[in-house]
Amino acid sequence: VGLALAGGVDHEKGTLLFVPNLRGWDGYRFKKAFSVPTVVENDANAAACASLGRNRDELLGESLLRHLAADHASLLASVDAFISRGEAQRLGLIDAQGVQFPMSATFGRQSADGRIAYFLLAHDLRAQEAAAAALQSQARMIELAPLAMCSLEGHVTLWTEGMERMLGFTAEEALDRPLWPLLQAGPGYRVRRIMEELKVQGRSEAELYVQHKAGHMVSVRTQWVMAGDDDL
Repeated sequence: VGLALAGGVDHEKGTLLFVPNLRGWDGYRFKKAFSVPTVVENDANAAACASLGRNRDELLGESLLRHLAADHASLLASVDAFISRGEAQRLGLIDAQGVQFPMSATFGRQSADGRIAYFLLAHDLRAQEAAAAALQSQARMIELAPLAMCSLEGHVTLWTEGMERMLGFTAEEALDRPLWPLLQAGPGYRVRRIMEELKVQGRSEAELYVQHKAGHMVSVRTQWVMAGDDDL
């Protein structure tokens, strides 16, 4: 059984010392409560062990410099200088398999009974950076699609590379311009029908003949949806 608790624990005895969200459990000895091997750890320590792929005993007493990527080791040459920066620093750490991963780290210092103790607040950035990369990929896919947005007043607010390839107008040429005159979308009744369906149903579909920047007409199958209170 493995327990990671947000508070003070005695790892060796498997005892909960103080956990704010478990009132009345102070002093409880988890190792004696189960008939199977039990490990009790502070949640921050457990997260650090998981990030580095090392167990507690392997990490205790080791220099953090051993786990830093070479190009970041100089940042910790003086811990006091690192603390004086007063903000989180992005570091590269090395896990047990020798793989480098990003970490946000902030050092602090406390004094008690004439002794100085240093502590490290760290946050593994792998999931966060993977999510950011996925968002960038999705944003790029949207940019490549023939997609435009305009306000309810009809002025263009978004014009992607896909629209530029299809109709020839760049984003600079299209943004803030009225959409319908830009498209030259044929008879006005088609435009009115699209707008009426959008107001009633929130979406519309229509095949339109629109004018390319070069002057020729292009047949396009369009889908229109309300993106919010102010855009479509």
